[in-house]
Amino acid sequence: MPLVQRRKAAEADKASSSDEKIARDASEDEDRKKKESSPRKKGKAGEKSRWSCLDNCCWFVGCVCTVWWLLLFLYNAMPSSFPQYVTEAITGPLPDPPGVKLKNEGLAAKHPVVFVPGIVTGGLELWEGHECAEGLFRKRLWGGTFGEVYKRPLCWVEHMSLDNETGLDPSGIRVRPVTGLVAADYFMPGYFVWAVLIHNLARIGYEEKTMYMAAYDWRLSFQNTEVRDQTLSRIKSHIEMMVATNGGKKAVVIPHSMGVLYFLHFMKWVEAPAPMGGGGGPDWCSKHIKAIMNIGGPFLGVPKAVAGLFSAEAKDIAVARAIAPGFLSNDIFRVQTLQHVMKMSRTWDSTMSMIPKGGDTIWGGLDWSPEEGYLPSKIRQRMNDSQVSSESGTNSSGSRARVNYGRIISFGKDAAESPSSEIEMIDFRDAVKGQNLANTTCRDVWTEYHDMGIEGVRAVAEHRVYTAETVLDLLHFVAPKMMARGSAHFSYGIADDLDDPKYKHYKYWSNPLETKLPRASDIEIFSMYGVGIPTERAYIYKLSPSAECYIPFQIDTSFEGEDEDSCLKDGVYTVDGDETVPVLSAGFMCAKGWRGKTRFNPSGIRTYVREYDHAPPANLLEGRGTQSGAHVDRYDFTRSIDRSFSFAFSRNEGFPNATTAVKMTQEERRSSRAKERGCSAMEGAQYNPRTVEEVFKDFKGRRAALIKALTTDVEEFYQQCDPGKENLCLYGFPSEQWEVNLPAEEVPPELPEPVLGINFARDGMHEKDWISLVAVHSDSWLLAVAFYFGARFGFDKADRKRLSNMIHDLPTIFEVVTGTAKKQEKAKSSVANHSGSKSKSTSKGRAPESRGKYTRELQEKEEDEELDVEDEEENGETLCGACGENTAADDFWICCDLCQRWFHGTCVKITPARAEHIKQYKCPSCNNKRVRTT
Repeated sequence: MPLVQRRKAAEADKASSSDEKIARDASEDEDRKKKESSPRKKGKAGEKSRWSCLDNCCWFVGCVCTVWWLLLFLYNAMPSSFPQYVTEAITGPLPDPPGVKLKNEGLAAKHPVVFVPGIVTGGLELWEGHECAEGLFRKRLWGGTFGEVYKRPLCWVEHMSLDNETGLDPSGIRVRPVTGLVAADYFMPGYFVWAVLIHNLARIGYEEKTMYMAAYDWRLSFQNTEVRDQTLSRIKSHIEMMVATNGGKKAVVIPHSMGVLYFLHFMKWVEAPAPMGGGGGPDWCSKHIKAIMNIGGPFLGVPKAVAGLFSAEAKDIAVARAIAPGFLSNDIFRVQTLQHVMKMSRTWDSTMSMIPKGGDTIWGGLDWSPEEGYLPSKIRQRMNDSQVSSESGTNSSGSRARVNYGRIISFGKDAAESPSSEIEMIDFRDAVKGQNLANTTCRDVWTEYHDMGIEGVRAVAEHRVYTAETVLDLLHFVAPKMMARGSAHFSYGIADDLDDPKYKHYKYWSNPLETKLPRASDIEIFSMYGVGIPTERAYIYKLSPSAECYIPFQIDTSFEGEDEDSCLKDGVYTVDGDETVPVLSAGFMCAKGWRGKTRFNPSGIRTYVREYDHAPPANLLEGRGTQSGAHVDRYDFTRSIDRSFSFAFSRNEGFPNATTAVKMTQEERRSSRAKERGCSAMEGAQYNPRTVEEVFKDFKGRRAALIKALTTDVEEFYQQCDPGKENLCLYGFPSEQWEVNLPAEEVPPELPEPVLGINFARDGMHEKDWISLVAVHSDSWLLAVAFYFGARFGFDKADRKRLSNMIHDLPTIFEVVTGTAKKQEKAKSSVANHSGSKSKSTSKGRAPESRGKYTRELQEKEEDEELDVEDEEENGETLCGACGENTAADDFWICCDLCQRWFHGTCVKITPARAEHIKQYKCPSCNNKRVRTT
């Protein structure tokens, strides 16, 4: 029993121990499972806590889209007048658009209008392409949304490029310009080009039959637009049709940017004989063109074109590349952006039309430039507002480093600023070229720089400095294929003899320095451009880092000026202009080269210059602003159509003119003028001077009034001559009052009328020149009125001569205004001093005779009048009767009382002391004659 019991106890112990072991194993398994499972949970928790870059991008895109759709919903939900309401609440009431103003004045469409867009502003569409352009038939490749640029960039570049040999379409590709007004109304959605001007003209009755967009493929050379598309012939036919269907009214042409050069080429083409020209004859322009309103015209080229062709960049691109070095210099979406831009743009022959023309004569050389001494507006303003001591340092113009704008390209700041004698320039033209630049990567884009080799690139940099003339040699060296095509279509010199037959070739037609304007004296040419914006003029370059995918030359943006107002910023020297075209290029031809009758303007076509000061937008709601003078903005020019284009409009019959409504009627004007003459309204029409003295008194009163208007009241006169009004005249009245008013309506008028339209030339000339021009016309009008009275009341020959002498005794208005009269008075006073000793002897000899005939007062008056007459006759023209010379004014002279000739005292051996005792002097000739007769 005990044994059994013990055995059972052992079995129980074994059972319990096995149970414990099983439990222990189970717990260990559970612990192991917990340990194995816990890292997984932590890993999952850790994965949830991490935020990947893809998540950031998705959330960012989602937020942007949500905000965009919300703003778009709010924009479409708000009333259309809400943006204008907000803008007016911030900036005040907006002025009426010019089209509304003109419509309120009763003006309507008269002359047809032709727009000529510039480079890159006209739309281009695809008519034939490669497989990659499937589905793009007649879709815009240029202009519009530019969707294909980021959808299929390489395909887009391929189709926008031209053949590098011919400058025409590559095989299997046809890209053509969009036609109609939509070709250049908007560059892209929301960014207008011509739309605002078209809209304003539409408000006064213009429509598509009286407006024409002369669209052309701006990539081609000007003559090739005719060769491939017959664009010049189409423009000619369309202008002829518009003139014919609008009652013979000639067209007003409005070119912009490169369109200015294109239309200059057209005017020579249309008059040249076929087949090179259009065969329109030498009078085609005179018959079909009323005026040419050039906006931002690069007549003499732009330095910006040089930078674009040399390194495919300008200031903005250079700054962007400096901020993100690898972004533009290497890849965007695995596309080498600048290399593709260079390869594409160098096939566009039109870009070579804007290379600077005139060489160093126009743009300056190594040590001089026309803009020498230019200071930005901030500096000028500060120096005008406060006196700056010469010892104050950087703000003094004398302490500023000299800027050599003539050096368009310089390698290094020292080359840009050092005297030319200290610059060592190694000629690059004889450098050995070779294909030893790396070109091994699959994404490397071939450019002509690969043909230059390392030695060629180094030679370009070692030349150091390039002016307008050597820039041409530089481009021939780095881009020979491009310049070979360009040299066949464009020229950049100055003609020595414009009658040379070689200038009949079309390559010279777009260079205003190598061609003549048409012989059409009735055409008017305007040059309108913005000022007040820093405009690229010269560049500082450097060699790029040695990398296989880089363009070897870059603008060195590390160079800055000495202070914030310096002309040097980000490696670019700037001058005044419209941000693209310097003032020198935009204004020189109309201000000087074509002003008056010159060899470039043989018929004397009238030219006008109008500069528009730039004012940036006051706030974001103004967009590009309403006072912008930037090259790409035309709104400020659009606002000027009520002034510049007023000759292109006609007035609706029976429409009450807003300007005329506030003016006097013809009877009121007569009444007003009669009152100013001191007469009643009824007597005003019968007021007429009838004697020579009365006519001369009338002349002096009118003359005094006009002088007052052009001198003491010149500010008021300037304000009244508003170019936005109709033909205005300057009237002077015998009461010495002046008036600016409309001409008389009756035909023929009561009196001769002054010249019409003095207000139109006000803003197209310098103020002094304009005042002088008005003065000349006022002199002509005074003479016309005076001799009108003389003819009407039968003045005989003696009366007319007496009136003429009385009038000519007075200085002209022109002499008074320009200061010539004062100079003559000074000259007379010197002659008076010169003849004082002469008259002294004469008066001594005549005094005994005159005392018995006149009182002392009459004698003095007579002598004063005699001296005045003598002074006028002897003003710098008195010659000695003996030696025939006119020496210094302080010499002693004596006059013969018989022949009235003057003699040097030394020539006739008469001293001043001896002359005091001579009662009547006879010269040796008269004395000998008297002896012979006796």
